[in-house]
Amino acid sequence: MTREDGLPAATPLDAHAYVEKVTSAPPWWRIVVNVALVFGVGGLFWSAVLYAELPLWAAVIGYAVVAAGVELVIWSVTRRHARRTRP
Repeated sequence: MTREDGLPAATPLDAHAYVEKVTSAPPWWRIVVNVALVFGVGGLFWSAVLYAELPLWAAVIGYAVVAAGVELVIWSVTRRHARRTRP
């Protein structure tokens, strides 16, 4: 085998440019907001379900839709906040 001098050389990488900083736990306010959403929105939803006398299957599907919507809102807000705080 022959060595070809025309091949490009490897370039060094900065690992810190590609690795996110690790956090130990979410901030306390995110925990409080999540607990408030679970119990607050969940309680209001189940109260509305009981008031409307919906069957259990409709209540479970409705709660899954509401929970997915709330998670989508939280996800979009945190992504927007992360985009604004990037250097």
